Order: sequence, then C-alpha cells, then structure tokens
Amino acid sequence: MALAKPLRMRTTLIAATLILAGCGSRSHEVLLDGGGDGISRADGEPDDLGLDAPPSSCTPTSPAKGDGVSRSVTFSVSATGSGKAWLVTSGEWCAPFAISGLRLSAPYTVGCEGPPPPSPYVSGALPLSSKPGLRWDGTRLTPHTECLDCADQGWPGMGVVPLTVYTSISAAPGSYTATLGVLETIPDNCSEDTNGALDCWDPGNGWGNNMTGDTCPMPARVVTVDFTLPQAAGDITVPVEVATP
Repeated sequence: MALAKPLRMRTTLIAATLILAGCGSRSHEVLLDGGGDGISRADGEPDDLGLDAPPSSCTPTSPAKGDGVSRSVTFSVSATGSGKAWLVTSGEWCAPFAISGLRLSAPYTVGCEGPPPPSPYVSGALPLSSKPGLRWDGTRLTPHTECLDCADQGWPGMGVVPLTVYTSISAAPGSYTATLGVLETIPDNCSEDTNGALDCWDPGNGWGNNMTGDTCPMPARVVTVDFTLPQAAGDITVPVEVATP
C-alpha cells in the first residue's frame, strides 16, 4: 500500500469587512468545513485501512439566525498629535479589532485529521496621519454542529464526527465597546511603504495553538470606544481620537 498523502484542509476565516482609507473594501469569509482532497492512495482511490467505523455520536444542530437587518459601523480614526503611529487594520487567522461580547473570527478547526494551526498575526496597519476608516459590517459569528463522515475524507476508521461550523449573522442592536490596536513602532516583521502603510508577514512563530480564533495579538497600546448599534438599517460613523506625541 502506498503512503498516504497529507490531508489538505480548506480553511476560511470570517472577519469583519474593512474599509481602508483610499483602498476600498476588503473582506474575509471562511467556512471551516474540514474539506480538502482527503487522503488517498497513489491510484487516487480512498485508502481503506480495513478499520471498522465506530458508531456515530454526532447530533447536528441548526445555526442561529439574526434579524437580517443590515447595519454597519465605520470607526473614523485620527491622531491628536504629530507623532507617528499606525492603526491595525488586517490580520491573518484573526480579526484585527474586537467588539465586546461578539466573535468576529472563526477558530481553526480540523474535522477528521489535519495539521496544527498556524500562529495568528497582524498583517497590516495604516498611518493615523491618513485618518483611516475601519468598518465593521455589523455581523457576528455563531457556531452550530454538522456531522462529518470521515470515510469521505479518507479516514474510514473514524466514523462520523461532529464539526463546529461558524455562520455570519447580524448582531443585535445595542451598546458595544470596540477595541482597536495602535502600533507606535514598526515591528520587525513589517515594512513601511511609500504611503506610510505597514505591510507585515508571518513573524515565523511556527505552528500555533489558534484553536480559539478571534482577535489578533494586540500591540501594547489599544484604544477603546463605546458605541450603540441602532435598530434601523444603515451605517453609522464613530469618531475615535488617538493621542500621539
């Protein structure tokens, strides 16, 4: 029997949509469905290891539903001083900001078998001097359970296993607190472009333990702002001032 090939996971993160000053919109939508090509023999057929699948103990659940109203919040950020600083605007395997009590980014999930997760990190930031706008699309992630037949993934001996899947729904109107990250120095894994924006790459921390997901590792300085998500549809603007030297 030929050696099995490693499982390749289709992994997607769902994060809030970002509107970056002068850069249009950017969004991440990911379904952690445990998909992929599975493990197969060299002839492309599933590798039956001759194992009997255990009885299924999986009970699927239905995803929660929001009210379907489209609301969004744009945080309009500006500096009160002349010193250089950057607003965290994007992340890999994580959300670049936090909204109190809500999940914005799904954790890494392996359904049957797969590699450990990479470490999350901040991937971009905009200078406060550009008065960046950071937009939250007014949604949150809610989990539900689906049942995954591991035989379809090349693991017939594992049977049917529960898989947590995250669905994006509208957040309820009400009072929230946003937490934004501010960089006051350029990290070693980032470079500044001609417009003053920071582009960052994997700092090389190796495989992580990102099984909980959500917010990126925040810099030493964060800014919090309280706001109210209204009942009515539409976008509201929340001004945020950041004191710089």
